[in-house]
Amino acid sequence: MTKNVISELAVGAVNLFKKQDHHRFCESLYKQHAEKLLAYLRRLYGSGPPDPEDTLSEVFLKFSQQKNIEAIQNPKSYLYKMAINHSLNQINQHNTAKKYVESVLSSTEQAIVYGPDQILEDHDKLHRVGKAIENLPKKQKEIFVRSRLQGQTFAQISSETGWSLADISRQLKCALELLMTQHVSNDERDGGDE
Repeated sequence: MTKNVISELAVGAVNLFKKQDHHRFCESLYKQHAEKLLAYLRRLYGSGPPDPEDTLSEVFLKFSQQKNIEAIQNPKSYLYKMAINHSLNQINQHNTAKKYVESVLSSTEQAIVYGPDQILEDHDKLHRVGKAIENLPKKQKEIFVRSRLQGQTFAQISSETGWSLADISRQLKCALELLMTQHVSNDERDGGDE
């Protein structure tokens, strides 16, 4: 065998060992800390939301997907911090969704005053908005949903998708412009009664 083939085999063996070592490290951390971390999450948040078991699973999954986790100086503290941050993000998303539902219910209560014609018109508008969102380009749609409906920050979207903050901002701006253009053209078509 040539030196290049031998060195490629050696690199492959080292990479395989690192993957196995990485897996063992994560497994060891799970065995050491999962039960206590779950109890801690239950003390903080009760049965949810966010669900403590789901949070625990998500945290260990994200932790295991990170590169160079062996370099983390205090993995236990890091896991606890990840769990708290994940829980707070879930609570924020839950509260954002709750506010949205409350606003829809509030507008529904107002619609009762308007009568069936106004309810039908509002339903049609809501349907058109939903359709316009569905017709956005995939990346713009994902950014719009994450930012405006799930309440994620640009930094959260960036860390989960790998997209730059500038690209996220630019794509959201384009999505909003497309939705606004669609809304204006629908109003013009419907007689501009707003």
